[in-house]
Amino acid sequence: VFEANGYRHSDFERIHRRTFQNRRDHAVLLVGCREDPGATTFLVNDPASLPFLRATTEQLAEAGYYLSRWDDHSQSRKPDFRELRSLYSLPVTPEAVKLPLLWWLPESEVDAEDADFETVEHWRDGLFAIVPFLQSGAIAMGRKTIPYVAPAARYRDFRLAQLKDLVPLFAQFLQGEADLPDIAWIRSELMTRFGWNEDHWAWIQFVNEPRSIWVFDAEKALPDDESEKTADAQRGFLRVGVWRNEDGTWEDVLAPQPATLPAQPRVVQQPKIERPDAPSFRFTGLSSCSLIGLNQALEAWKGNTELVELFAFAPNDIHELANDRRGRAPLDWMAAHSDRPKAIKEMGERILDRCEEAGVQISSLATYLPELANHDPDHAAKPLAALRFLIRLSDVLRGNQLDPETIQISAGSRIQGVWPGRSEKPGAGGQVFVANVMNRTTLGTTLLNRLSQMFEELGSSSPVRIAIDLETGPLQLLNDWHALGWFAKQLEAPQFTKTLSNRVGFNLDVALWAFLAGVRPEKIKSESGQRIRSRIAHARISDSGKGRLSPLVPGTLHEFSEFYRWLELLEKLNFEERENGPSFSGYVAIDLTATKSAEAVSEAAKKFSLP
Repeated sequence: VFEANGYRHSDFERIHRRTFQNRRDHAVLLVGCREDPGATTFLVNDPASLPFLRATTEQLAEAGYYLSRWDDHSQSRKPDFRELRSLYSLPVTPEAVKLPLLWWLPESEVDAEDADFETVEHWRDGLFAIVPFLQSGAIAMGRKTIPYVAPAARYRDFRLAQLKDLVPLFAQFLQGEADLPDIAWIRSELMTRFGWNEDHWAWIQFVNEPRSIWVFDAEKALPDDESEKTADAQRGFLRVGVWRNEDGTWEDVLAPQPATLPAQPRVVQQPKIERPDAPSFRFTGLSSCSLIGLNQALEAWKGNTELVELFAFAPNDIHELANDRRGRAPLDWMAAHSDRPKAIKEMGERILDRCEEAGVQISSLATYLPELANHDPDHAAKPLAALRFLIRLSDVLRGNQLDPETIQISAGSRIQGVWPGRSEKPGAGGQVFVANVMNRTTLGTTLLNRLSQMFEELGSSSPVRIAIDLETGPLQLLNDWHALGWFAKQLEAPQFTKTLSNRVGFNLDVALWAFLAGVRPEKIKSESGQRIRSRIAHARISDSGKGRLSPLVPGTLHEFSEFYRWLELLEKLNFEERENGPSFSGYVAIDLTATKSAEAVSEAAKKFSLP
């Protein structure tokens, strides 16, 4: 940070590597923020150096000290130079404000001699951890249920204000509304009901989905004593909620008592920060394909990687792995055996045997079942049965492998039937065909409803997550940034919260997203991309040009440096804590599905330092 700002000091020049083993706690004041291409830049006031410095999030993170590990030889804690201490930020608030936004330490433990502040068990949750539970749609407050709030709004648009400033603050948020609530009445009711005065501080949250206002008592401290067992005492206090009903009217709820909330463990999962040369995710090779099949693909990957992503299935794979001589197509065979545990177990064991011989493990599954979204239930029956087969197969593969919990699928096309037609244009020659094209809303809702019903039937025992591929083209169902946003929003709807919210997301195929759909990693990392980012469950990386026929080794058509920004994004995704949506798988598949060349496989492996 000093170097980037042209700052030099003799004390810092004398620091040698050995002195970095000592902790140097240091605090700076963030006084400004700006979104730059590819990074967020802060204006920092550092009392130890220049009045103002510019620093990106990554630079501030890299300024942290290394976490220590217990060393038996010296009987002391020593840094191992593998994991940096996570950043902490605290809002500067008036003295009367007792409810923190972020994590906090009980006063009784701040000066404890045996406190190890590199561990997480001491930290308690602040308002940002309380809000998701309050607004989950499952919390009762008296006779009313607190409404569900879209997750994208939970950490945004918080304001700290005194009651005397509520009227202009509310009016600014509600400008343009045809039916406004009585803002002055809300303020007076808060003062009367809870004994607050005009100088009382409150955290105000403005939410767009559903359009609503939430007021939290900022002067009510969270309990210091862990022994307090009441859930509401552990979770803070919702004092008033105002939201808009579907018919366009406003309804207010005032709670003289704290909301009843489920007890939750007080463990803060700290994000890890790894050095750039040691990515946290693991690269894997996408193995089987329609050209060469599993056996030949494993031979090509043998010695180049320890992990493969299994494509299910090429026709020759079905004949061999299923010991089937009737020549059935993979879709037909999987659908016919989706409810036959013995056949699924036998196929899984054959796959494991071949992988063991090649010295690889299976990281995830991929398949192509575009008829899942077909508007005709009869046409969708086989793909759904085949997907059930793969979910049950993944349970077998987890027996002695890694955790192949991810299955990639296709959302398919919006074309739902093609038939011969007749052109009315004079002189038109040749055969004319007519296509029935469904709109995205109808077809996308059909797909999600079918996946939801399937998971309801399977129950919650399987940990499998579904990652849907983006496929460019004007007639594909999931084909651009807008379509990603539509699907992400639908998956947050209450009807899908239980069955799909944490099980369905997107497969980030770098070639498709970057080079064909024109999506930039900066857009995904931006505030507007949060909803889509929280749905990225898996990733592939390859190179491609317009009108590509097959994935290519990264660096073939585009400079390899163009992939660095995507690798940085994937690193962030692997550490990102999510309130909603499936967790990131931790694997990135090098997609060479159509190659027959062992040299191409070897080249890709070297570029990504496999195995």
